[in-house]
Amino acid sequence: MQQGKAWDELRAKIEVMYPQLMTGLNGAVSKQDLAQLTVWFKQEVKQELPANLLTLYSANDGENQSVTLGYMFGLSFMSLSQVLRTLEDGRAFLEEYDDEVHAFCASRETGKVKLLLANAKWVPLLTDGCDNFIGLDFDPDSQGTFGQVINFGPDEEEKFVFADSLEEFFELLFHCLEHAVWDSDAHMFHFQKMQFIDALKMIYFEC
Repeated sequence: MQQGKAWDELRAKIEVMYPQLMTGLNGAVSKQDLAQLTVWFKQEVKQELPANLLTLYSANDGENQSVTLGYMFGLSFMSLSQVLRTLEDGRAFLEEYDDEVHAFCASRETGKVKLLLANAKWVPLLTDGCDNFIGLDFDPDSQGTFGQVINFGPDEEEKFVFADSLEEFFELLFHCLEHAVWDSDAHMFHFQKMQFIDALKMIYFEC
């Protein structure tokens, strides 16, 4: 699918279903934050910033937290400044702890995701607010795909590949909206009232 089209369609459907969230997203990212991510990507991944990330954040720099604290099925869509802070925190974590922290990690599909608790080349996009994330994997294992969408964080020792690309992931979320339930107290929607990372694992097993 054309870069940005999947995000545009997902965002448009959310706004039709939930007009309350019409102002739930920030505008385009600042040039300063975008430049920082570009530099980080060249240093850590040794490549140019992928077009899909550039397109996404050029449209919306995360969620507007004055409107909602969980724009995407109860998970927060992170601003690029939050992404950059999380990457720095991840770097500090990896420098502080030895390889024993990775001892209990697993990949649901062998050879897809490296058996690590944290990786400097995993870029978070959505968070549950407890340091668990859904993000892009730019250091896949031998059978994985560069830029695949995975789960990671302290409560996410077993890794799943939810989609092979960001565009495929947005298409998956588009279809998940068929099962969305509005929570008026929290001012957000959920997937069948489930924590969404767990819901994605359930969907994985059903496929």
